[in-house]
Amino acid sequence: IGIICFYFIESILFNDIRGFLIFIGLIINDLINIGHNYLLEKKRNEKCAILRNLYADDFFELSTSHTQYISFISGFFLSSMFFKKVFYYSTFTMFSILIGLTIWSRISIGCEDVLDSGYNLIFGLFRGIIYYVIIKDYYEPDDVTPEDHWMERILRKYLPKGDEDDEL
Repeated sequence: IGIICFYFIESILFNDIRGFLIFIGLIINDLINIGHNYLLEKKRNEKCAILRNLYADDFFELSTSHTQYISFISGFFLSSMFFKKVFYYSTFTMFSILIGLTIWSRISIGCEDVLDSGYNLIFGLFRGIIYYVIIKDYYEPDDVTPEDHWMERILRKYLPKGDEDDEL
């Protein structure tokens, strides 16, 4: 939930369409996992719960594993580096550590086993790479700055230009 909210808020605060595109990718990834879990009738695991009812045996868990969220974002940014033909050691190291810590955390609490973590890692990386390949022309266009992007122009039609235009 924190990752999804972060990219949405980042897109609003910094007026950057790239954060919004990552937000949309995470939502699409969630929708794919909701369909996947529904079709395979995945059993719920109480150890993966993010919310529990103290007075009943009910709990809530996300449709997407934490490992898959982190690997989706990692795959997205590693693809970005690949297509830009640059390699940032700090970015690679940070995401490698995050993936390792997430996998360790999920296994140690009993939410996932090694096979589940590997599955989530592979499919998260795969979906992140595929999503970047699909939106790379919109995420990092060669011919325009982010302020001149066509999507930015459409959004500016509907959003207030300043405080004097804001109806709230």
